[in-house]
Amino acid sequence: MLLASLSDTNKRTADALALLPPPFNFGSLSGNALNIFTATAHAPDIMTATAQPTQCDVPELQVIQPIAPMQSVAGPSRTVDAGEFSLSATASRERQDTLHVPIMDALSGSLDAVSTQPVWEQVGNINIPRPLSVHNQVLEKCPGIFTASSIFEDINIKSVTPMNTDIGPPMDFSHFLNAQPHENHEAPPDISTFSSAGPPSDEKNFSSEQDQEQHQSNKPLYEGSPLTVHDFMVSALSYAQSAHLTGASTAELINLIEMLLPKPNNLPKTSHMFKKYFEDNNNEIEVFFFCSNCWRSRQTQHDICDQCKGPNRKVNYFLSCSLSSQLKRLFNRPGFAEKLKYKYQRKKYVEENIEDVYDGSVYKKAEQDILINSRNLSLTWYSDGISIYECSTYSVWLVMFIINELPPEERHKPENVLIGGLWGGDGKPHPNIFLAPMYHEIEKLNEGVAVKPYGSEVEDVISVYLLCGTCDVPAKADFMNMKSHSGFFSCSKCFIRGEKSDRTGQVTVFPHQDELELRNDENYKMCVNLGINNKDGYKGVFGPSMLAYMFSSSFISGMTVDVMHSVYMGITKQFLRLWFDVKFKDEPFSLHEKIVIVNERLRSLNLPHFVQRLMLDVDKSLCFWKASLCRNFLLYVVLVVFKDIMPENYYLNLSKFVEGISLLNSSSISMSDLDKADSLLFEFCKEFQTLYGLRHMSFNLHLIRHLKDCVLECGNLFLNSCFRFEDLNGKFAALAHGTRHAIKQIGSRVKLVTELPLLIKSVKSSVAKNYCLKLSRRSKDFKINFKIENINAFVVGELTDLSKYGSKVTKLVAPLYEKPHLLRFFDRLFKNDLLFVSSSYGKGSRISCYCKYNFQGQLYHGLILTFFKITTESKDQYFALLERSLDLPAYNRYVEYSPSDKTDVICVSDLICVSFCLVVENHKYLIDPLNSLEFE
Repeated sequence: MLLASLSDTNKRTADALALLPPPFNFGSLSGNALNIFTATAHAPDIMTATAQPTQCDVPELQVIQPIAPMQSVAGPSRTVDAGEFSLSATASRERQDTLHVPIMDALSGSLDAVSTQPVWEQVGNINIPRPLSVHNQVLEKCPGIFTASSIFEDINIKSVTPMNTDIGPPMDFSHFLNAQPHENHEAPPDISTFSSAGPPSDEKNFSSEQDQEQHQSNKPLYEGSPLTVHDFMVSALSYAQSAHLTGASTAELINLIEMLLPKPNNLPKTSHMFKKYFEDNNNEIEVFFFCSNCWRSRQTQHDICDQCKGPNRKVNYFLSCSLSSQLKRLFNRPGFAEKLKYKYQRKKYVEENIEDVYDGSVYKKAEQDILINSRNLSLTWYSDGISIYECSTYSVWLVMFIINELPPEERHKPENVLIGGLWGGDGKPHPNIFLAPMYHEIEKLNEGVAVKPYGSEVEDVISVYLLCGTCDVPAKADFMNMKSHSGFFSCSKCFIRGEKSDRTGQVTVFPHQDELELRNDENYKMCVNLGINNKDGYKGVFGPSMLAYMFSSSFISGMTVDVMHSVYMGITKQFLRLWFDVKFKDEPFSLHEKIVIVNERLRSLNLPHFVQRLMLDVDKSLCFWKASLCRNFLLYVVLVVFKDIMPENYYLNLSKFVEGISLLNSSSISMSDLDKADSLLFEFCKEFQTLYGLRHMSFNLHLIRHLKDCVLECGNLFLNSCFRFEDLNGKFAALAHGTRHAIKQIGSRVKLVTELPLLIKSVKSSVAKNYCLKLSRRSKDFKINFKIENINAFVVGELTDLSKYGSKVTKLVAPLYEKPHLLRFFDRLFKNDLLFVSSSYGKGSRISCYCKYNFQGQLYHGLILTFFKITTESKDQYFALLERSLDLPAYNRYVEYSPSDKTDVICVSDLICVSFCLVVENHKYLIDPLNSLEFE
């Protein structure tokens, strides 16, 4: 049930409160009651209220009257070609004197139950069917715009809704409008059979040739062509995406190619045929319209609200996607169901250690309660905004879900991600309203959805549950309906108050506390009940959160801390400012006078090939320091570069921070590692306040006190960071073209990201497939020669008969082979997404020749001298020749490289990882990557 209370007075509304079901029983409603809603599947009725706004924009409740429950009217959904919809991106922030607000159960009804009639409207030069709906869902003001042409233009419109975000704290459910069903329930026409120029007529818009060519994907493009129609279509689509072509530009490209091809050919002759080739009749996107002024639901983009006054009345919208449809499509893919068995097939380094989300307490509890059936799945939630225009505040917000049962390297691949919805506007979305349709989708997944795995004739019914969530701090505050990081009691994990006073420079800081009172689900509910009666909330909580009702696990435990924003973009950049900003040059912690030395050391570093971003000068604007750069600087570089530069007490404090974060970001974490990391971070925070001052005890610094619990609850830090979600954000943002209609463009083209990798796999021509992989940036910038059988490794570059280590290799291997054999050498090997390079390879400035390897059951570091292949009558074998290091103890996780007199020959399968080799003051320090998922 969604409850919206509209009182900022001390009046009590006992009749309304009596209707409230669990889990919340609100004793009285006043103050900040705009933030209230309660979700349940047993809402008995709907209430209406007429309200007058006060000076603080919180309307006063005047009348409460029960009305009859809403009746759903079933009707067919329709497909609508959005064409050239045009709406303003500016939303009015005016308030009306009187607001009529029904309080309704928008979640218990079906989003699919709609009533439609085929009313045709003129939009620009295009006639479109006008969607109608009887449902009112909870939405928020969104200055979004419908988009122009694209390869996928069809949107399945099922419901429309109102929303409100501008008044009060971010969770506001005050404005609901009860729409009435239309009498005409005639099924709308399917626009897939006619062009976007208008409604269907007696004339056929396309010749029978189109129908004949729709299913010719396996035919050659023309007689004698090495490419099939399918190979060409996927290649053209790959190019269109990589070049960010609009639908019109893609059509022109097809026309140009058609001119160059011999006649006859099987190339699609129109842009419509090109789009139809990739069309999926199972549309998954719903559009929700609303008034930008009062946020009542509207039926079309032209349905201007008649309750509002003024010239700024607009109709805006957002998009919601069907999770169940996406899930069914995933199961239809070959091999997908097999990948979901990873949890039972994985090989742990140490059985008792934490190595994945399955080892966290949240997942373990779910296995006992809701994941008892081995076929059931769990999700992790994410949302963030994407700034897509350089000179505009307009941003697009996406909600994404990943499937935890997939292997870690598969979870964030575009083809495996579930899209929940898209929101666009100059401001943030209203989280509760944005999530309302997704709540209903999650509810259906909890109850069970029928899927048919690839190759199976029998449907399986699986249940899917939301267990975890991650996002940056501002988004977390909004979606959890809590205060932002600059407010008191803003931590989602504990009740630390914070301080803002003259001694803190009137900046909110969070002084160190030895003991922290932790939040849990029980005291969170108490805060919700008390917060709704207080305009400032209670201990940081304004009211209920829609996201909390979507979770099937502990909401407080499941919402983890994102290390990308809090540690790398937060604390690391804070350190850089404190150390090198000129305004702190007189402080004892300042390294401003050492900038030249630090920059010289950073420039001299030759990093491995898997590090894409090289180190920047520390006095360069921090906006150029991206998250991955900050991560590599903190975890691998800073302690080496600052050695003998930073004062000892500050260096030791920094070492504790680096070691603590490193332990929690490792691929395998023992209980002793957890305790040690927690102790190091505790000491770091306590000493930081003394060394750097209370003024700099930021919210991000406080969050690291909760990192141990986050690992215990949801697994290793890198598994729940936003890095790979941010990569997906970039892919989706690239789908928006021009300066208008951003979320419609992204929504209509989202399958270019999610489906294109699968289409590329289906390409038969090796030339076309390599071309597509290169455009999709999944191929490496080096030449793969051939794959080594039985291991995931590839020879890179050409094999040669000569090497400066030839005689040494011959002496080592000659006693092992009685029969004649052929010996050939090569310099590069690609294995497990890492490029190993021998020291004899003289090209490039990167250093990937130092590695960690296994020799006779022992782990060593060494320098790769060369790779070689031995060919006998029976088989080919591949080896590496290495110079073993003595590994002199250095500090933290570093060892100092010192060559020994031992040379090892190992099979290339025994190479474990490429190591960082950092040369400072003629010393070579080696340090290994913490995990295999953060290779760039």
